[in-house]
Amino acid sequence: MRRTGRRPQRYQPAPGVDPGGREPPERQAWLQPYPDRLLDELSAEDEQPEAAAVSRETMELAFLAALQHLPPRQRAVLIFRDVLDRQVEETAMLMDMSVAACNSALQRARHTLRERLPQRRVDWTAGDHGRQERDIVRRYIAAAEREDVSMMAGLLSVDVLVTMPPNPVWFDGRDALLKQLGRIFDSTSPGYFGRWRHLPVGANRQAAVAGYVQRPGTSVFRAQMVDVLRIESGQIVEITTFEAHLVTAFGLPLTLPAEHLGNTTPMTDLPGGRPTL
Repeated sequence: MRRTGRRPQRYQPAPGVDPGGREPPERQAWLQPYPDRLLDELSAEDEQPEAAAVSRETMELAFLAALQHLPPRQRAVLIFRDVLDRQVEETAMLMDMSVAACNSALQRARHTLRERLPQRRVDWTAGDHGRQERDIVRRYIAAAEREDVSMMAGLLSVDVLVTMPPNPVWFDGRDALLKQLGRIFDSTSPGYFGRWRHLPVGANRQAAVAGYVQRPGTSVFRAQMVDVLRIESGQIVEITTFEAHLVTAFGLPLTLPAEHLGNTTPMTDLPGGRPTL
């Protein structure tokens, strides 16, 4: 921490981009998605539902970002106790702290996280959340591939937040995002990007899609980004868009031949399994 100084900073306005309403969000330029398929390899075969829920919540991007707001000793204690499930006596020994100081640091860390994490995280149920999530991902893919701004609008919360680490671009609110998508999806617009294809993946125990675009005048779909979606109450409330080269971490190629796709809708087996065409 002393060497790298990785602390959250604020986004700055980018030329020619209207980000929308509120104050710039915090920017974690170092944050990257971790494929669920690799996390699955580390999971115990007999993992119970309660343990699986904890694993999910302690790998989400929101949790990882919130950790950066903790002082180093509080962060270390919280990871030892709540993520790695170490006993307080062992944690105190490893941290060269008293048991009382260790418990105090843990309580302060938990209080900070409660203030910064989405309030409804602990209310999720694995079964319902999974079914709803898969349906939303399917519709998100369909809206993008049909270039349907109205369909996309129905999936987004009014205050949806889009960030693109490490790039300094963000969109705050549904209206700001739809305005940008309108230019990208409109084939008559100077900002038209091309035809889209998406493959569902899983990242940090959240829904995600790998996006490919066929630019006008080209014959292949090239990787454009990985979108990690935070879904609450049946709506997408946050999209974190990562750079194209990261699709290879999910076992996906950097290009897809257009003739192999046609009008076929990709399979949406979530989370984390490698999709097939």
